[in-house]
Amino acid sequence: MYGTLQNGRGSPITRVFLLLVSLGSGVTGCDSGSEMKIQQTGKSPAYFSQTNKTANPYTGKTGSNLLEVIRRIQAAGITQHNSNGHDLEAFSTLFVRVSSAGEIQVYVRLRRLDGSVIEKLEARSLRIEVINNAKRIVQGWMPFEAIEPVSELEMVERIEAPAYTHPDNRN
Repeated sequence: MYGTLQNGRGSPITRVFLLLVSLGSGVTGCDSGSEMKIQQTGKSPAYFSQTNKTANPYTGKTGSNLLEVIRRIQAAGITQHNSNGHDLEAFSTLFVRVSSAGEIQVYVRLRRLDGSVIEKLEARSLRIEVINNAKRIVQGWMPFEAIEPVSELEMVERIEAPAYTHPDNRN
């Protein structure tokens, strides 16, 4: 069964309704110029939620700002083993700080926080600066290659860049 929705035809509510009906009934869409053809596939919505998962299992628990910086470092062909002689601080952004040693300053948000968790994080090269027991957050510096594997740990809820304050340059 095919349905065709012309661009610009139908109200926005109708288009949203058609999209929601399509997603709920397990259909796929493909754009062909000014038309979007919808083809019934007979597959369940659960099928699509499984097949659309990203190939990288870590990204759900690693902040996008961190991932962007990690990907830029990796795209430059830099690893922890060959990082000497590279200006790694140049990869820092307004939101992510990178040290000359290739460590990135992070918040590690945890599901639980106790001595054994701290030991596990330190064993995975987290250099701890601050521990906030009430919020279950550890702030520290971690080698860029260690961030994604550490985010895979069950005890880790999320790894993200700290929220830095920025000057207000408005006049």
